[in-house]
Amino acid sequence: MSVLEILNQSHRMLEAARLGQWERVSELEKYRQKSLNAFVTECRRRKSSAADHKRLAEVQAINNRIIDLVKQSRDSTAIQIRNLSQGRKAVRTYDGITIGS
Repeated sequence: MSVLEILNQSHRMLEAARLGQWERVSELEKYRQKSLNAFVTECRRRKSSAADHKRLAEVQAINNRIIDLVKQSRDSTAIQIRNLSQGRKAVRTYDGITIGS
């Protein structure tokens, strides 16, 4: 497995993350992890090049962007859940007022 293919897989993961396709990100990550493991095994047999190191740094930068997108999605979901909870509380309060009247 080449580091270039791993980089391409990372770009596909980033695109899926941008689209909010989290299951796809997870699927791609599993495949990419296998590719990374194969690459590391290959590197143990041969000396890795400067280009390999550069591409792996790009993979790490993409990972950081994916993590940022995951955090943004998590925060957005938390806000939505909080708003839903407040809405339910308001409905229960309203129901208590109208039933008690």
